[in-house]
Amino acid sequence: MYLPFLAIIIFGGNGLTIASYVKFPYIRGSLYILTCHLAAADILFGVHVLLYPMEELFTIVKYHKFYCYGKFAIVRTFMCSSLCIHIILAIDRYMAIKCR
Repeated sequence: MYLPFLAIIIFGGNGLTIASYVKFPYIRGSLYILTCHLAAADILFGVHVLLYPMEELFTIVKYHKFYCYGKFAIVRTFMCSSLCIHIILAIDRYMAIKCR
């Protein structure tokens, strides 16, 4: 019931971020590159979250060892990349304010 609204928020907001980066070439600074990468990581993680309820349909595959390892690796990769980009954005903004 909540999945259509979640999809609109995930793909709408992050899609607008990526579209504005592609459309306007004058915003190609370091902050906007990191924001675009963060939006891409959020979209990939959002795809995983939206497909998560469909796992109940595949009960045979759900408990397969390689499926569990792959799912864990994918989720961990997206979450860690998002966290690293947030840290880099914070450092970039700190340096921009502090070094003025």
